[in-house]
Amino acid sequence: MSINAVELRPRSAGEVLRLSLDLYRRNFPLFIGIAAVVLVPILLLTSIGSIGQMLPLMQVAAMPATSSSDDIIAGTFVAFSLVTWCLSGIALVLGIFWPWMEGALTFNVIERVLGRAPGLRQSYRETRPRWGALWGSNALAQLGINAPWVIFYILFLFALVIAGAASSASSQNDASVLVGVLAVLCVPVFIAGIIIMIVLAINWTFRAPVVVGEGADGVAALGRSTALAKGDRWRILGRYVLLALVELVLIGLPVLVASTMVTLIMLPNLDSAMNIDRAALPAFTLFSVLAVAVSFFGTLLLTPLRIIYNAINYIDLRARKENLAQAVAGLTATPAPDAAMPAATEPAKIGIGIPAKVDMATLSPGQRIGVLFNRIRNEGESPALLNELGLAYMEIGDQGGAADAFARARELAPNDVDVVYNLMALSMQRRDMHGARQLMRDYLQLETNAADVERVRNDPRFKDVLPD
Repeated sequence: MSINAVELRPRSAGEVLRLSLDLYRRNFPLFIGIAAVVLVPILLLTSIGSIGQMLPLMQVAAMPATSSSDDIIAGTFVAFSLVTWCLSGIALVLGIFWPWMEGALTFNVIERVLGRAPGLRQSYRETRPRWGALWGSNALAQLGINAPWVIFYILFLFALVIAGAASSASSQNDASVLVGVLAVLCVPVFIAGIIIMIVLAINWTFRAPVVVGEGADGVAALGRSTALAKGDRWRILGRYVLLALVELVLIGLPVLVASTMVTLIMLPNLDSAMNIDRAALPAFTLFSVLAVAVSFFGTLLLTPLRIIYNAINYIDLRARKENLAQAVAGLTATPAPDAAMPAATEPAKIGIGIPAKVDMATLSPGQRIGVLFNRIRNEGESPALLNELGLAYMEIGDQGGAADAFARARELAPNDVDVVYNLMALSMQRRDMHGARQLMRDYLQLETNAADVERVRNDPRFKDVLPD
């Protein structure tokens, strides 16, 4: 089914938000359905667990205050805690499907921007082969983004241990000075960690659109996303601050109101032993359930908006940096009458790359990566394309992406001397001297051009890996 395509041009932050909201409004049942397939089971489990924690309190209100009732209530509390932990564990396991849902919804948004209208089943069917890449890139991104926080937490605990040891081994004044010094040192580390986390989150925010739109895998998707974000990080940060403000108005304030009501009801009715007055339990339970319900529906409603907004920002960056309108026109142009046509019509495939016939010398390394990704997607993998992709990755400093591209190229063409040479040069950059020596031996066996062999032997970069 065809629909009106969206104009592929650079947009302001307000235009990107309006387009995202308009797409969401016009396709609300479909987008909610795509998200609900994965989100509803997860949210139901977590919500049931949250409400389950209140049931012992409701039991308190229903039973007389006796010693035996206290034992029953304590047993009920333990039982419901175990059930809550189990439900949380199941929800965590179901979370492995989250990246697939993100990819399916991103696929649908990209297709609609290009003038096609896939349904729910097609969205999941088309992105099923990309589930592994979506999950892998998401896992790598989450590990990388949260690593600074983990490191800071470990350093903070270490600082507390040092401060505790110093307080017991020295005078109070000396201990106070040491604690102050450690606190001063922790503050810049904490700030640096937050900055690193924000930069990494911005760099890798387009991993899902890159996976489903360009066919990238794992580390390569993170590298491509970083290349797109480079030079526009402040723009991207500002746009996501704008989205955060919208989310605060739509869901943050209602949750805050419900949580505040719970607090206002609970605090005046607590005794010195932190037991709540039974007369206040019905209102406390009502507003607690209301807070859980607002969180449930808010998450269900806002998650598709975040994914749509991310996909539109990805398309906007491509339009700014890579002349996306011309790219799509080149990819969808009607072939000449004598051009070979496919034997059968296939379902519409995603892909918003740059036409293959483009002067690569005029493009930046990041733009060349986009060209090569889409050529690989349209033409299939070949040693030549993968070799060029590896070189482009080396230019932007993504050694992991370059290694993946060169390794795949060598799997397809073990005797391609250019691939072996580039792998050897990459190994030297990564200080992998053992691998570089082995690749040098392979290169000298495969290279038939005596002038090239002599040039490599005289290159000072390779003097440490030449065979004796």
